[in-house]
Amino acid sequence: MENKNQKDQDEMDEREQGACFVRNFELPDGMKFKSCAECHSLHGADRRCLRCNAPIFDDDSYCSKCGIPIEKMPEEADGYCIVARALRVALEKHWGQLRKGTQVTYFVHIMDVLGNLLRESEGSLPEHVLAAGILHDVLEDTDYGAEALGRDFGPKVLELVRGASEKDNLPGISREQKQASWKRRKDHTIDLVRSTDNPELLRVILADKLANIGDIDADRVAGGIGPAYWARFNASGDEIARHYRKLVEAFREVGMAESRMFRLFEAKVASVFGEAGPAQAKASET
Repeated sequence: MENKNQKDQDEMDEREQGACFVRNFELPDGMKFKSCAECHSLHGADRRCLRCNAPIFDDDSYCSKCGIPIEKMPEEADGYCIVARALRVALEKHWGQLRKGTQVTYFVHIMDVLGNLLRESEGSLPEHVLAAGILHDVLEDTDYGAEALGRDFGPKVLELVRGASEKDNLPGISREQKQASWKRRKDHTIDLVRSTDNPELLRVILADKLANIGDIDADRVAGGIGPAYWARFNASGDEIARHYRKLVEAFREVGMAESRMFRLFEAKVASVFGEAGPAQAKASET
């Protein structure tokens, strides 16, 4: 088996010409990990491994990356596969990104969104909804486009991620452009919540908003959120407060009031913003 593995690996390396099949990524501590097919291109292969996403050719008897026999590979990826692949893509594409105004890796937000979705409905949400939650920001914040997303994860995930992406919030635009378009983008999200007939999209959007307000609430408890805190965002604290209150009403109007995520979201919005607004209601900055 080892000889067969090596033979197939050598053939794969030759076909790939060392370009994309195995790439090394430098980690902060100098360690390396190898990533298979992370460029999301088949390079002439017929299909992908449903466990690790590596290219599979007609004459392969098993995946040369993870070793799973082709004959035992299911026709469609199971839930573990699509969620694991989404995590791998999100980790690569968001690598090096940080949460606003912090040195905290952006990946913690992705895990918060996934955790919110996993706890919703006692873990019974479909796997494509979990994958969409993991990937909800890739179209806005990375070079991973809609064509690649649809190709790698299918139309259901693509539809949810597109829906959860803010209109006109594209990679590469300046902070000034984001500030100028902030109200329009946020109003678009509220209008979408009120108009969509897709309950899965509502859950992905709510999981994201709950993760965001959860971060703000944690910062409030840990150290207070005075005027300088709100400067990291693209709008004032009062504008953000109004937006979150409108979101609460919008989610309630469309029947999300009994959702676990909604109850937590409503409570955290009230905790952070109260009725007086962030500047008056919260602890002063240290």
